[in-house]
Parts: sequence; structure tokens; C-alpha cells
Amino acid sequence: MHSRNLRPLRASASRQAEGGEDVKFQNGYGGAPDHRIAADWFARSAALGNPDAMYMLATALLAGDGVSADPVRALALLREAAEQEQLLAAQMLAYGFRDGTLGLPRDPRAAAQMVVEVEHALHHPRTVW
Repeated sequence: MHSRNLRPLRASASRQAEGGEDVKFQNGYGGAPDHRIAADWFARSAALGNPDAMYMLATALLAGDGVSADPVRALALLREAAEQEQLLAAQMLAYGFRDGTLGLPRDPRAAAQMVVEVEHALHHPRTVW
């Protein structure tokens, strides 16, 4: 994955349309946290193309938090979110390549490329219209 190949972020109104329900349930705003419901909302937002929701759902899938653990699906979501310049997803992939975790091969070159992409995105943040 190279910076020039990153797809532009598709602006998604999913989080606004859903009133941030995913985060409300994850953090327990207004009641006890319910990670199962949070994961469901993350999945809905991710299906609409929201890269932040993709990252959050991926972390839930890795931990089995509110959903059955599914590292293969989690990795696919992390890759898609990173393609849309979701920095935490790209950073997690960089660590995965560096350490040989997340089902990724240990690949210092790929890890270094991911770090370059994260730094590029930090200096040239995505614009959501």
C-alpha cells in the first residue's frame, strides 16, 4: 500500500445519522456499557464506509469484545480503514508488520512504509465535507 494509492475518504454521515450510538453504548453514556450493541452500531457504520467505525469494529473483533473474535475480518477492516487514512488502523498495521502479529508476516519494510503513510497523513489530514 502506497500513499499515492490511498483512496480518498468517502464522507459518511453515518455517525451523525446514528447520533453516535456506537460510542454511547461502548462507553456507557446514559447507562451501563453494552459492547454487543456498540459492535452492532460499529458494523452498521462500517458497512456505510466509515473508516473510524471500521477501526473500532476491528478492535472489537480482535478482542472478541461484544462479538465473536474474528481476526481475519478484523485484519480486512484494518486494511480498508487504513486505505481511507484512518491513522490508528494504519498504526496498528505498522505494529502488526513490525512484530509479526495480527496474522501478518514480520516485515520491517512494510512496517516502515506504514509509518511513512501515517506521518504523511498527519501532515496532510483528510478532509471530510
